[in-house]
Amino acid sequence: MNYLSGVELYSSSSEKIKDNNISIAGDNYKHIIKVMRHSFGDEIYITNGKGKIFLTIIKEITKNSLTASVIKVYEYKNELSNIFFCISKLKSSDRLEFALEKCTELGITNLLIFDSERTIHKSDKKERWQKIVLSAMKH
Repeated sequence: MNYLSGVELYSSSSEKIKDNNISIAGDNYKHIIKVMRHSFGDEIYITNGKGKIFLTIIKEITKNSLTASVIKVYEYKNELSNIFFCISKLKSSDRLEFALEKCTELGITNLLIFDSERTIHKSDKKERWQKIVLSAMKH
């Protein structure tokens, strides 16, 4: 099995992968082009979030999206699929976000966040939590 530690990893949903081409828009696009300053012909790694990582080459850049062509596919089996991390919402949202980040960095993909009888913090920040988990996955 190949391990790709130390690579820049971006995500794209399975629906955006067609005919060995992957389209990326939104925040990932901005990060690839504006922050990391990738351009036409650069190689980048993209995951579908379901165990596949694609080595790609950027073949087209438009104002709001890019298209990359797949060179090689790496497939990974989730060896931690039977591990669940279960945590109640904490009074300090920073602590919960830290726990989500560290679990993701350790490879735990099954995260359960729940309200208990004694939960103080009741708000749902699912979109924020998802961004934290995606960011942790990339590092």
